[in-house]
Amino acid sequence: MSATAEWVNLKTAEDPKYTQTWADLMGKFETAVIEGLRERYPSAHPVQAGASAVTVVVTPHRFQMGKLIPFVLPPTIMDVNLVWQFNGQVTDEISYSRSYPVSVVQPSVFNHIHPVGVQIGEHASRFLMSR
Repeated sequence: MSATAEWVNLKTAEDPKYTQTWADLMGKFETAVIEGLRERYPSAHPVQAGASAVTVVVTPHRFQMGKLIPFVLPPTIMDVNLVWQFNGQVTDEISYSRSYPVSVVQPSVFNHIHPVGVQIGEHASRFLMSR
């Protein structure tokens, strides 16, 4: 079990409603990644929305949630693996990291997840364009 999954299980044990909070956060992340991909590929869509010969799988392997703590401002950091597939065969895999600073006007990870996801999607689209 990943450290993120363990953390989600711990938070859910503390508050059963946390499962929905986590799902909302990851939904916002996925939507933002697709938005970033559409920068160069307007027809990009989640796989569930239709079959595609070219897919990119985004797998977070480290997720640090930034939050406003007096005198300490840990940023939100997302490290991901981006795996490209063509007709089900892996063609490329890279690791990528994005972060977003915490501030008084944007104290919550919910403020940070959109720009982080968009940047990851944009990077994925630039990488695909270079192939």
